[in-house]
Amino acid sequence: KLKVVTYPLKPNSLHCERDYYIYDENNDLCIKCTSKWVIYDFIKKRINVCSNIMPGQEFIASRAYDEPLVKMNIDNMDEYKKVLTHEVTFTDLDHNGHFNNTRYCNLFYDIHPLKENELINEIQVDYINQCFMGDKLDVYVKEIENTYFLIGKVEMTPIFSLKITLN
Repeated sequence: KLKVVTYPLKPNSLHCERDYYIYDENNDLCIKCTSKWVIYDFIKKRINVCSNIMPGQEFIASRAYDEPLVKMNIDNMDEYKKVLTHEVTFTDLDHNGHFNNTRYCNLFYDIHPLKENELINEIQVDYINQCFMGDKLDVYVKEIENTYFLIGKVEMTPIFSLKITLN
């Protein structure tokens, strides 16, 4: 039995953040997460101002992490090796018609099935561009000790970067 506690943080003009805490049946903290996102208007094809979406909402000042979220640097592709090409299918899509956020982590499992007693300690996913049905997503990886860095590209356009640290 798990308990999830979540709340929004005060948005800035372009993005919103939300912290999550997952507790076990003894009320011990198992997982803490932070997500950063934007509100995209599909009709106007632009990002909405986030500071207007929750008028009157009270925000909690405490954070799951003291350090701010920092995007990964994906400039040096020479260190990465292409390991997979995934064609995006209908079952990969979310209700907006683009690659579902959870599927990016599944790509890691496709190239690195976890061994017995191997656990994930940290996950960071940076969404850079949208990916749609029929796109051929090339996945590149580099490994440094127990940390894996993945980059996904469609026709050399960066789609996501992913960092997974194992125990």
